[in-house]
Amino acid sequence: MKRILLTVLSLWLFNSILFASASKPNVLLICIDDLRPVLGSYGGAAITPNIDRFAESAIQFNRHYVQFPSCGPSRSSMLGGIRPDTINLFGNGGASRIAQRPETHPTMPLHFRNNGYTTLSFGKTYHSKGTGPGFGWSEKPWQPPSGWTCYVDFEYTSKMKGKWRPAYEIYDGPDHLHGDHQTASEAIQAIEAHKDEPFFIAVGFYKPHLPFVAPKRFWDLYENEDLDLIAPQFVPEGAVTHSYAWSEIWAYGDQHGKLFSETRPP
Repeated sequence: MKRILLTVLSLWLFNSILFASASKPNVLLICIDDLRPVLGSYGGAAITPNIDRFAESAIQFNRHYVQFPSCGPSRSSMLGGIRPDTINLFGNGGASRIAQRPETHPTMPLHFRNNGYTTLSFGKTYHSKGTGPGFGWSEKPWQPPSGWTCYVDFEYTSKMKGKWRPAYEIYDGPDHLHGDHQTASEAIQAIEAHKDEPFFIAVGFYKPHLPFVAPKRFWDLYENEDLDLIAPQFVPEGAVTHSYAWSEIWAYGDQHGKLFSETRPP
């Protein structure tokens, strides 16, 4: 089941009174794909000193729920203000439906743009599909050259769909080779360039979504024997079946080039 922890550094300012006022606060929205609440500030085993330090001075939500147990519908619902079941959006495709009624149901970035804001997107916000005019961006959304995989040493193309690809990559090199690092750099430059005008900037990081890609120095922070499996390890009683019909992991493989689907139990 897909899980998305969406960290909002500024509130969704959808209040007409606010927009009518002389002061228009800048808004930075950060989306982190598939991040579970196992950060240090949540008492988890992840070593996250910067986020922990930020949590001390921010508001940390300890009971946060997604709109739907899948990435695309939750993102579209949050950015469009419409429930997934209202527009029958239950998969990662069809995200454009959220932007098909701009006059009556403007998306969050479109509402900001209509009220004098520059709206920019970097990385994964609308599940990488929100590029049409109805989505509300002032400029074409920016994506890292490596795409959603963020592979550094392994080259993946769309023609390889269904074929083996590594579930993780440990590269020994500088941080800036990573797609998420490049996304952060682009966003920082945009913030600096537009700091004197009202802006809504959305920044989406692809990791820790599969495949797990990070510089070696981060992998070296952990020892396998020190990591415990995260509970619950079984489907909760009464849970609906379709919420756990997730097969994405089977498209990946081990270090020997064999798909996990070839070794999974019947």
